[in-house]
Amino acid sequence: MENKFLNLLLLGLIALGGTPIAAADSLASIAGSNIDQWDQALNRRDVEQVMALYTENAIVLQSNGQVFQTRNAIRSFWELVFDTQSGEYSFDIEGIQKSSNKIILAATWSARNGLNSTPYGSVGHGYDGKMTNVLVRQDDGSWKAQVQRWN
Repeated sequence: MENKFLNLLLLGLIALGGTPIAAADSLASIAGSNIDQWDQALNRRDVEQVMALYTENAIVLQSNGQVFQTRNAIRSFWELVFDTQSGEYSFDIEGIQKSSNKIILAATWSARNGLNSTPYGSVGHGYDGKMTNVLVRQDDGSWKAQVQRWN
């Protein structure tokens, strides 16, 4: 039930005044830059770089229903991910919408990870999914994720 509510929330944000912006180079550039920053931070396994991509009041929603509503909880989540997984992440932008002072950015992601401590040596596996960021412009002109959904 909670997942349905969160999905409806994100759809509502998109629907409220959303305007396709594929033709707007500046917004496409913002989205591309944001995805590049995520790609670099995750592939460097840099928790501080990841945390710099979130607003102070960010919320992260996981596909399993977990919600991280504090910076400490978000930081702990990423520390756990980086401590337990290795590998490379990649992203592809699926869509961009503008709603007043927010940009909703949808992307597909994939992670090709290795488990190095198995009885049979190194084993590779992969994950794929979607990431949705509600980006908010900051006072310094940067765009950071205020709401992020991984599934």
